[in-house]
Amino acid sequence: MKCNAWTSQGGHQIKHCSYKVITIRSRLLIFLGKYLEARTTGQTNEAIKKLIGLQARTAHVIREGREFEPLSLKFFLYMLFAQVVTVL
Repeated sequence: MKCNAWTSQGGHQIKHCSYKVITIRSRLLIFLGKYLEARTTGQTNEAIKKLIGLQARTAHVIREGREFEPLSLKFFLYMLFAQVVTVL
């Protein structure tokens, strides 16, 4: 499907295309965009899962030069949040 009709208006050449050609081209661009978006979203999700797998499972707490036994990261974050809430 080609756009062969050329018109000259005010020194500019304008290409005229049929409704079908314009519709097909716009749908192609929409589908291509959706495909690229889905592909990138999948790659992003995989990268985030890999990063989550790299996070520490335990936290070593050092206060005033003393090291306390390793805590689970969930418990450490809970205690940290609890301290912030009590200060407010």
